[in-house]
Formats: sequence, C-alpha cells, structure tokens
Amino acid sequence: MQAQGAGVESIGLRLYDLSRQRIMQRSAQGQQLMISLTDQTGRPLANGVYLYVITV
Repeated sequence: MQAQGAGVESIGLRLYDLSRQRIMQRSAQGQQLMISLTDQTGRPLANGVYLYVITV
C-alpha cells in the first residue's frame, strides 16, 4: 500500500474480522507499507470479508 501527497510521515493499517476482533496491525515510516496476508500469529488469512482502517 502506498500513500501519495506532501508531508506524509507514516502510514498504518489495522485489519478486523466481522466480529470486530483486530487480526492485524502494521505501520511504517514514510509513504509505503508492505504487508503479508497473515494474522498476528503468522497464519495465512482465511478467505472472507474484512474491515480495515488506514491512517496516514
């Protein structure tokens, strides 16, 4: 994921399942955040619907 614009200092992602449990949280300095599709324990994410919050 990449954010564009002047003055972007950091980018973050929080991922939730439909029961509102957070299953992933990642952040990085700068305009680019690389993520792997695994949960907090390192297991691959299951197919399905997820909710996400992106902060810039």
